[in-house]
Amino acid sequence: YPDSGNYIYKRLGESVHVPLNGVLQRIEYIDMDKTSATVGKMMNAGIDVTSKEGLAQLAAEEDADILIGVKIDFMRQDVVYLFDDGPYLMSHVGLKLFVYDRRTDKYTSYSGQKFYNDTYSLQGTANALTQEVMDRLLDKANLKQYVQ
Repeated sequence: YPDSGNYIYKRLGESVHVPLNGVLQRIEYIDMDKTSATVGKMMNAGIDVTSKEGLAQLAAEEDADILIGVKIDFMRQDVVYLFDDGPYLMSHVGLKLFVYDRRTDKYTSYSGQKFYNDTYSLQGTANALTQEVMDRLLDKANLKQYVQ
């Protein structure tokens, strides 16, 4: 579900956006490709990068004060046709948002899920459920507190 992934990435970026950062240079973002490569190596070594220990190791390797990430626990959408009733939609989405602050060694995670099982509706698609869950997690996490 590429639209769901794009939405997650976009909303995560918006939630930690610092106005005029290009001029003020208040925070520095880690290169995503470099971080992805490091995460891949850690996962190949059997390290759970969404755990406190895994994020602490990643923060040390990347020299990052704060790490924020999202894991898609599950995402599924199926459409079946029930005789004369038309299409029936079954969608399930589960996300986990995690934050690690190396300065305080504090790890916080937030989980959310949403299910839809009913006649076909755009509000029940995996993309729509992803948006709802992601927005709810970002509200809970209040990520701005980490980048001010």
